[in-house]
Amino acid sequence: MLEQQKLDKSGVILVVDDDDDNRDVVTTILREHISCPNVVAVKDGQEAIEFLFLAKGEVQPPALIITDLRMPRVDGGQLIEMIRARRDHCRYDIASLPIILMTGTPGDVLPIGFNHLILKPLDIERFTRAVESLLPYQVS
Repeated sequence: MLEQQKLDKSGVILVVDDDDDNRDVVTTILREHISCPNVVAVKDGQEAIEFLFLAKGEVQPPALIITDLRMPRVDGGQLIEMIRARRDHCRYDIASLPIILMTGTPGDVLPIGFNHLILKPLDIERFTRAVESLLPYQVS
């Protein structure tokens, strides 16, 4: 009998955006349209760093990070750079985490190290395809 693969939507998805409305839209799409129940939303790269590197106790590593580019304190480019550079300073293999970068300014100078670029306002179908392409599969 052939094994079937399906998307594993049980992992944590970390959403990083300083705009409350954008954060709410992304979280709603993930939960209601893609059926990803475990969404953690933070307001900037600094909070994401604290979640990824400084959280105490049993924190499940994210399956995916979705970050805005332009944010105060630590922006999306700096966040990606820190994630890719800090391989040895985390409880799990952070350097290989998939990242979706969002921006509302197509002419922005983009950092390296992300897997997909999504322009705002979000196209739900394109966003859904990007998310699903980066989520792991489970064999059933």
